[in-house]
Amino acid sequence: MSAIKKIQSWLNEQKLDGFIVPKADRFQGEFIAPSEERLKWLTGFTGSAGTAIIHKDENALFTDSRYTIQVTQEVNSSDFKVYDTAEKTLGQWLQKTSNNKIAYDPWLMTLDQHKNIKKSGVELVPTQNVVDLFWEDRPDAPQGSLFKHDLEFAGATTAEKQRSILKKLDEEGAEAALLSSPESIMWLLNVRGSDIDYTPYAYCFCLVEKKTITLFIDPQKVPKNLLDDSIQILSEDHIGETLLAKSDLNILIDPFYIPVAITSFVKKPLLSADPCILLKSLKNKTEQKGIIKAHDRDGVALSKFLHWMTTIKDPICEYDAGKMLDNLRAKLENFHSLSFPTILGSGPNGAIVHYRANKSSSRNIQAGDIVLVDSGGQYFDGTTDVTRTFIHQGTATQHQKDCFTMVLKGHIAVDAYDLKKDSCGKDIDPVARQALKESGLDYGHSTGHGVGCFLSVHEGPQGISSKNTVPLQAGMVVSNEPGYYEENEFGIRIESLILVEEKNEKNAFKTLTMAPIDKKLINKSLLTEHEITWLNDYHKQVFEKISSHLDQNEKEWLKSATEPL
Repeated sequence: MSAIKKIQSWLNEQKLDGFIVPKADRFQGEFIAPSEERLKWLTGFTGSAGTAIIHKDENALFTDSRYTIQVTQEVNSSDFKVYDTAEKTLGQWLQKTSNNKIAYDPWLMTLDQHKNIKKSGVELVPTQNVVDLFWEDRPDAPQGSLFKHDLEFAGATTAEKQRSILKKLDEEGAEAALLSSPESIMWLLNVRGSDIDYTPYAYCFCLVEKKTITLFIDPQKVPKNLLDDSIQILSEDHIGETLLAKSDLNILIDPFYIPVAITSFVKKPLLSADPCILLKSLKNKTEQKGIIKAHDRDGVALSKFLHWMTTIKDPICEYDAGKMLDNLRAKLENFHSLSFPTILGSGPNGAIVHYRANKSSSRNIQAGDIVLVDSGGQYFDGTTDVTRTFIHQGTATQHQKDCFTMVLKGHIAVDAYDLKKDSCGKDIDPVARQALKESGLDYGHSTGHGVGCFLSVHEGPQGISSKNTVPLQAGMVVSNEPGYYEENEFGIRIESLILVEEKNEKNAFKTLTMAPIDKKLINKSLLTEHEITWLNDYHKQVFEKISSHLDQNEKEWLKSATEPL
């Protein structure tokens, strides 16, 4: 009997109508441990965002526009009907079943998600995780140890950060904060972990009070003398009794992160944003200096890779090309890991926004292919994320050049945007799309996301999208990544990270990423003088920063790649 049939049988026995299976762990992180990959195990879908429901009437899977092509390739259409969340969400789908009893794992659903799904009219029933009942070969939970994130990289002590948090709590009228985002906890305690790939954190919760900090984590993950003696360490099993013992405190919890399972222990909850999220998004001077250095080194690896691709005589598959770039990064100073799995798609695969090549089915890169490579690294002094699109040993069509140039115009428009004190991503997103839209073209993803410092490659609260209204403040890092994708043909994206910095009492973007933009894909006639000047100035900076770290052949290639347009 298939896993789907077993779950349906269990639901029938329990007199339940459906069970929700999210791509999530109890901490709502982007990347999750193999032991938490329930959605992948059940459906085959490997994307970073999605939710399935096993239901008596119809099994459904919901994901966003980044995965519309990928999901059809990975998920059996006879098992699940797939929905784009831009057209129908799980909550909207459930409205037709408003009298149903829908089971869910309360550790995998946040308070905010619970509230939104309840609007559909269904009865939500907390249960054990049904997938775990039938997942016989489920991997063990991760057991990586914490390690110190040194002050030379962090730039501020835990005590200093705690004081900033307490100030925010006073403003909110709270006496404590229960942190359920591991990124926030790692930032506060100046530690990092290795429980999952790509984001260096450990699974844990944390209670911050005026005089104490309690870390809820497997004690075996905390090396002796790593943390200050004033920090109490308890296993996760003690969360309930600890919170119940503090029933007289107003405890701040973030409804976007807190699992429903924990909320019953908080007797006087104050619903508000995690106080660490904004604070850690404002990189201090030490972090900013480290991030700039990390991007300079990262540009060396990417430039070496782009040159290497020009020297290949025999066909190479996407998987092997991606591994070459990964290996070049791994040799760099302060390298810890990749910040996400390298995306390298050639020809039609480039149109799959988050394409991931594998050894068995990877496509050979052909001469004349448009190649999109989106990659990044985690370094002790910063996190990188960069996309470059190039023509592989051939000549692009006029249409491809025009599309690339319109994406480039959007990229330049973002970088040159005249920031005001209250400018936010919602203001900037239309600027990135303007050139494309004038030709009837567009892209389905946001223009930019926040980025952490040796933490998550996707970090809030800032971003560049039609919905983000968070003011962009000095110290924030965001990506600048407009794109264009033609299904079964090619994909184009140009992504650099940009820092909001204060200059002469005014904010402006500073480009962090140092890697050439392929001039062979540019239709110069579509660029204004300002845009040509921007590109030439940027390429001059790339050459000055990168060239001394290259061998003679690489340097000659970079000189040609960055010559004025």
